[in-house]
Amino acid sequence: MGFSTSLVEGPPEVARTDRVRTETQPEARYTIIRAESSTVGAIKTIEQVLVGIDTLRSHFQNQDDSSRLQVLVGDSKVVQTLVDPVKSTLTQISLRSFESERVVEALYDCLIWVTDNDIVGITSKESVANPAPALIGTFA
Repeated sequence: MGFSTSLVEGPPEVARTDRVRTETQPEARYTIIRAESSTVGAIKTIEQVLVGIDTLRSHFQNQDDSSRLQVLVGDSKVVQTLVDPVKSTLTQISLRSFESERVVEALYDCLIWVTDNDIVGITSKESVANPAPALIGTFA
């Protein structure tokens, strides 16, 4: 009998207060994703990317995974705000090429997930108790 263990390390060279912490909470017809960080710019970037992806929804509605991905990676705003920075960071931290490719594939998997046909909308709102945006995905 065996079991696996792993250590979780924070991103290299990122102060603890600058890390983004996310919490997912399912509700009746919603999944609420709350993100918080002392770096408001990071939260706003996440918000802009997800809400921006939602504006493309009519272009990929009812398409398969690969078609939705092609729409997203063909959008210059998604590439500039999400894909390019990830690729740039990967080259800076000197990962082996196959490791970098796996991270980019994981990013693409996330993009496919967030555009799933069961998700009918993404909105953002801030609360007084938590000034970080709460990103709300509405499912059919």
